[in-house]
Amino acid sequence: MTAPTLENNRVKLIPLDLSNYKQLITIAKETDLIYYSPNTISTPETLRDYVQTAVDGFYNNTTLPFIVYDKQLQAFAGSTRFGLINHKNKVLHIG
Repeated sequence: MTAPTLENNRVKLIPLDLSNYKQLITIAKETDLIYYSPNTISTPETLRDYVQTAVDGFYNNTTLPFIVYDKQLQAFAGSTRFGLINHKNKVLHIG
């Protein structure tokens, strides 16, 4: 599986991996960012673990994680991923 870079006039979705996740450390500290999530990403270590899980999913062909770059603000804005990828039925979830 190859991770594409997706882009429009406003944002660029760049494959997320352990070489660029540190761009998210400040964002991850925002209050109530993941209020409804069972995960915690409030420290660099827990954020790294979260990204490692996403990267593992990429190598298992079940997720495509991205770091979101806001081209207008010229800053990283967060992350997202395509998950629960089912190649046979050609479906996935956006998270």
